[in-house]
Amino acid sequence: MVTVTVVPPGEVAELTLDPRVMRLPSETLAEEITSAVNQALTDLRGKATTIGPIDLSGLGDTLRRIQEDTGRRLTAFTDALVQAQDRMAARGGR
Repeated sequence: MVTVTVVPPGEVAELTLDPRVMRLPSETLAEEITSAVNQALTDLRGKATTIGPIDLSGLGDTLRRIQEDTGRRLTAFTDALVQAQDRMAARGGR
């Protein structure tokens, strides 16, 4: 009567309650929710171990390329702004 979906790193993404569950005593409802959450977390942990290790060796290179590209783009943008400002100053601010 209670369905829980969790996503990494262990957050509840969805909680579904069958309308019949609302007739249960609050203590039983709490137990059902706790059980469903624990089962969903167990399933998530099981899926995480079947994926296996993730190779992060290329991540540093990718981040470095992104940083360099961002630096080049920021420099080009700043240069364009300076050139536009210089043109406006040469026209007397018009």
